[in-house]
Amino acid sequence: MLDIKKLLVSMPELTSVSGFEGEGIEGFKALTNPYFDEIVQTATDSLICYKYAPPEIRRQSPTLLIDTHFDEIGMMAGKVTDDGNIAFNALGGLDLRTLCGSEVVVYGTEEIHGVIVPIDSGVGIEGGEANTAVKLTEVSGLAVYTGLAAEQIRKKVKTGDSIAFVSPAAELSGGKIAGKAFDNRASVASVIYMMDLLGGDTHGWNIAWLLSSGEETNMRGAATGAFTVKPDAAIVIDVGFAKGPQTQEDGTIDFGGGPSVSMSAVTDRRLSKALIAAAGRNDIKIQIIVEAMGTGTNANVIPFQNGGIPCAVLSIPLANMHTPNEIIDCRDIVLTSKALAAFIKDGPKV
Repeated sequence: MLDIKKLLVSMPELTSVSGFEGEGIEGFKALTNPYFDEIVQTATDSLICYKYAPPEIRRQSPTLLIDTHFDEIGMMAGKVTDDGNIAFNALGGLDLRTLCGSEVVVYGTEEIHGVIVPIDSGVGIEGGEANTAVKLTEVSGLAVYTGLAAEQIRKKVKTGDSIAFVSPAAELSGGKIAGKAFDNRASVASVIYMMDLLGGDTHGWNIAWLLSSGEETNMRGAATGAFTVKPDAAIVIDVGFAKGPQTQEDGTIDFGGGPSVSMSAVTDRRLSKALIAAAGRNDIKIQIIVEAMGTGTNANVIPFQNGGIPCAVLSIPLANMHTPNEIIDCRDIVLTSKALAAFIKDGPKV
C-alpha cells in the first residue's frame, strides 16, 4: 500500500507557480506515470492522464474527468531597485499576514534564494525603525532581498521571472503536515492514493485525470482541459477552509471529518448525491457544505464546457490557506481517496 505520509512530505519539493507550471511539470509526470496508460501535456501546461477501461468495453464506456489543479500561488519578478531589492507582483491570492520574512527562490538564470522584506523597513539604516504599523504591508510595499548588489541581480533576474516560496514539509502532531502548496498538492496526492486503491480497475469508466494549470489565476487549464476531454461527468477535488481559531462556523469544515461535498448552483445534484451515497454505504466520513453561488474551484468553469458537463466538488480541509505553511490532515487525504474510489467502484450509473 502506498505510504501517503511519505508522498505528502515529498510534494513541497516540486514547484509549479501559476503561469509557470511548465518549469516543474516533469516532476508531476514522474508521480503520475506508474498509474496511467497515457499522459498528455497540453498547450497550456496541464497534464491529462488517461486510464482506460478494458479494450472490449472501452468505446462504449463513459469518461469520468477528475480535476485537481496543480499550480501554486507565487510571485512574478518586477524591476530590480538600485539597492538590490526585487519588486514583485502576486500570482494568486497571497496572504499578506505571512509574507514578511518568508523565504523564497527566484527562478532567474539560476536559482537565487531570498527573503521577503518591507521596502520601508529601515533595515540597514542607522537609527532606522522597523515598520511596526498595525496595517498590513501591501505587495507593492514589499520586495525580495537576496544579499546581492543591484548590478549582480540584474544579470541574473529579468522582469517576469517566477518566484516561489521555500517551505519544506514539517510533520505535526495528530497526523497533520505543514508545508507549501498543499493547495492543491493534497488533492493530487488523493488521486494517486485512489489509483493505488483501485489497483488498475476502472470499473467500467474511462478515467481522465486533469492536473490543471492556472486555477489560482485564470482557470485556463480547467476550461481547456475539460473541452479537450469532453467527459460525461466531472469531479473537482480541491481544498476547503478548515475550522480553527478566527474562522467562521459557516463555510468551514472539520479536520478529520473527511472531504466535503459542495451543494451549489453550479454543481450537479445527482452526481453530488451519488458521491455522498457511495461514501455512506462504505462507512466513509464525508461532510456537506453549502456554497450556493459558486465553489471557488474549477467547478465554476468546467460545467460550461462542451455543451454542459455534470460536475461535483470534493474539498479537503486545509488551514493557513495561501501561506507558505498550509496544514492538512493525512486522514482527510485517505478519506477523500476512499470516497472517490467507492464512487468509481459503483460503476457509471449516474
